[in-house]
Amino acid sequence: NAYRGTYEGQTPSVGPIPALKMASAIPGFKPQTPEQAKRVTHFPTYLALASTWDPYLVKDVATAIAEEFKTLGANTMLGPALNVHQATQRDASFDSLSGEDPTLGSVLARHWMLACHEA
Repeated sequence: NAYRGTYEGQTPSVGPIPALKMASAIPGFKPQTPEQAKRVTHFPTYLALASTWDPYLVKDVATAIAEEFKTLGANTMLGPALNVHQATQRDASFDSLSGEDPTLGSVLARHWMLACHEA
C-alpha cells in the first residue's frame, strides 16, 4: 500500500470466478437434500466396478456420473479414490477404483478422467 511505500500496481479483473460446488462421488452423486435424493442414480461401488476389469464400462459409468453432477449443479467431483488396497477389511476400500492392482488402477483412472472431462 502507499502508506508503507510498496505498490504492486492495478490487477486487471479476470471476470467472475465460479464458486466451487463440490459433491461426494461415492458411488455417484451424493445427495444433500431429499429432493436431490429423488433425482440421483445409485451406481455400484468403485471396487465392484474395478473388479470387472473393463475400462469401457468404467468410462460409461464416469460419463453418466459426470453428466449427473452437471445436471445437479456440482462442478467438483470428490472421488473415486485411487489406492492400492491389500486388506479388504478396511472400511473405505469400497471407494477405490484401483483395487489391488496398480496397473489396473492406472488404466481405469485414465478412462475415468477422460470421460469426466469429455462430459
